[in-house]
Amino acid sequence: MHNSGMDAIVSVVIRGVLMLKKLALTLLCLTLVAFSVAQMRVVKLKSGSEIKGVVTTTPDGKSYEIRLKSGGQIKISKDQVLSIESVVSQSQDYQGRLAKIDPNSPDERFALAEWAAANGLLDEALEQLQEALKLNKDHIRSTLLLRQVERRIARRQDGGGVTQVGPTTGRGDTAYTPDAVELDWNWLIDKADISRIRLEELRTTDRVGVKFQNNVLNRFIDAQTAQGRRDFLQPGFAKKFRSKPNVAKVFYILKNIGINDTATKDDLVINRDPQFMVDFKKDVWPFVAQYCASTKCHGGSEPLGGLKLFKYKLRNERMDYTNYLILDTFELPGGRKMINRNDPENSLLLQYGLPLETARFKHPADMPVIFSSREAANFKRVLAWIGSLKRPLHPNYRIKWTPPFGMKLNLSGRTLLPMAPVDTEGTKGESQTTQEQTQSPFNR
Repeated sequence: MHNSGMDAIVSVVIRGVLMLKKLALTLLCLTLVAFSVAQMRVVKLKSGSEIKGVVTTTPDGKSYEIRLKSGGQIKISKDQVLSIESVVSQSQDYQGRLAKIDPNSPDERFALAEWAAANGLLDEALEQLQEALKLNKDHIRSTLLLRQVERRIARRQDGGGVTQVGPTTGRGDTAYTPDAVELDWNWLIDKADISRIRLEELRTTDRVGVKFQNNVLNRFIDAQTAQGRRDFLQPGFAKKFRSKPNVAKVFYILKNIGINDTATKDDLVINRDPQFMVDFKKDVWPFVAQYCASTKCHGGSEPLGGLKLFKYKLRNERMDYTNYLILDTFELPGGRKMINRNDPENSLLLQYGLPLETARFKHPADMPVIFSSREAANFKRVLAWIGSLKRPLHPNYRIKWTPPFGMKLNLSGRTLLPMAPVDTEGTKGESQTTQEQTQSPFNR
């Protein structure tokens, strides 16, 4: 009986221990589930430290309580906190983004690759770029980014580690590095100038939003009626005019107002990029950003040869249009233009990117070949974009912006006067190319 009683006690104790273990395991699982359900956040402190956990605000609203995954809890005063961010692993984020893209869209695969490269997921970026180029072998943005990703992977394999680059913000502008000086927003054109450019480059086929400010439609109709314009003397024409698509209304107004009626023009606000700018961002800026706007070239803290472009981590339409305007209005004495609307193939933007032996105008400094030939797909895309711009006369953008850094830009759109003749005495035998390089503002 004694042994039986002891066995029974031992059995009860063992069952109790097992139940306690099971309960502890259950509580642990519930805790883990709670952490998986509750959103983990990373609290970045002004001291530079980081704490991960579930964050709640104290009842008095002055502090945060951070419940750690280990079960502990920390209380931090709000004035010590720099930021609070969600915690999602990059791999999870990548998989989530991958599930949302159209696998048959090279643009969407490129965008995912760009994000992956900026976040150090080089293998994933490589895979997406290769897939994008399978879908479109001439996808210039993927080609440019692929070269960078391959170089970074090679450095990693050689033991050099992964070189982080700043996040890019779309459209192939990879490997952004800020200039040596902080961006001054006064260097960029404002929204009013952007709207003027959009209006002057608008095409009838563009699908954009239009804002008619300051009762401009009624003002236009009243003025046309008062002047006895034939269309508006017809019964019901005003109603018919109002029913036109917005872009059609804009073109009708521009056709029927005086050249000096800038007040009406300024009240026709185009609030989305026309196709010319969509194509500039897609086909032109990627290679300019890659080769011309680097800190060693025209993206440094000071202009090189009188030309400076803006390439910062933070991108927006003001920077995009400023860079476009600089390229569009930069002109060498004698009329050689970066963008030549009336002779697109002789645009310096194209000529400087050709091999030296085939270029009509040669870049004074050494630079990589961008266009392998005039038959290259990227050359033809840029050529087509320049050919699509308004001509023969350059539109009058009526820009109010003053170019920074002393840049001499031809904002009037008119051709500059020819350069003064070069004194060739004592320079017999000097090639035309050498003379051009001597006169070029690209030289320091």
